Amino acid sequence: MWFYCKTPTTEYKIYKSQSDNGIDWEPFDTKRNPELQPSGAPWESKMVEYAYPFVYKDDIYVFYNGNNYGRNDIGVAMYVSA
Repeated sequence: MWFYCKTPTTEYKIYKSQSDNGIDWEPFDTKRNPELQPSGAPWESKMVEYAYPFVYKDDIYVFYNGNNYGRNDIGVAMYVSA
């Protein structure tokens, strides 16, 4: 599952959690590295959210919105597992 969240001290970032059975999920901790975070580019310097992951030719890509809920731009990133 891909989701976004923010804390009182951070902007929106995109995270991912996994479950083998849809009931028991790996613990979520905002201190761990997000899957996608603002890059500093003007259109996504404050937030990244509303992730839409999809598979294309055996690679995972993610469409996402930038600042102001994607008012001006959307992004696409290729997911690379750590």
